[in-house]
Amino acid sequence: MEKDNLHQKRLYVIKSLREVCASLGFDEINEPLYEKEGDAYSPVVQDFDTLIHGTLTFRMALEGNVESSSGISIDNCGEKFSEISELLREQYGIETSFKRAGEEEPLKKAKTAKDLPKSSATIYKSKGGS
Repeated sequence: MEKDNLHQKRLYVIKSLREVCASLGFDEINEPLYEKEGDAYSPVVQDFDTLIHGTLTFRMALEGNVESSSGISIDNCGEKFSEISELLREQYGIETSFKRAGEEEPLKKAKTAKDLPKSSATIYKSKGGS
């Protein structure tokens, strides 16, 4: 039953993603396909032609992870995926967080720390040996 619920959620994400990509002017290259033919629990793969940046492929696992690969340049990648993410959130209530493979989530840093004085030549050592 759990897998059936996950599959239904995934179908909603796929439908939403297809509609968002169409609204951005992307053409579907193929219908969504199961990675393992006949296995509804295997990842679903779908390709789109962005018409400007080449092919965009989405691979959606049952657990909700979505992987993508594209010909979109690194300079435009963040902007395009942010646009897709924003439309999914606004129109379908789907929260996403796109990041490049091998990249960690961006760290948010507070910029309240003061710079060290530039003229200070003092070196502090810890009190405990070493």
